[in-house]
Amino acid sequence: MTIDVRHGRCGRVFVTLYGSFDAQAVDRLHSLLAAADWARPVIIDFEAIRFIEPLALAALAGEAHVPGRRLTITGLSQRNQRLFSDFARQPRN
Repeated sequence: MTIDVRHGRCGRVFVTLYGSFDAQAVDRLHSLLAAADWARPVIIDFEAIRFIEPLALAALAGEAHVPGRRLTITGLSQRNQRLFSDFARQPRN
């Protein structure tokens, strides 16, 4: 997977993903998000991802509800949007 990060004029950080989203990819994305400046909104775009491993999507779902983070996920198919929403609602231990 390739990650392209761009900083928009509007103060947003655009993260575009390319290739396959699997366990290795989610680890790379977690590292990038851990270093992000959360004073700025972050938009993750999945439009160019050709394959999404459901467990990788589940691992990313925890990022959506971290207090103080303004994270938007775009470009998911309807099926993957439902999966992401379901995973994000599951209680974390």
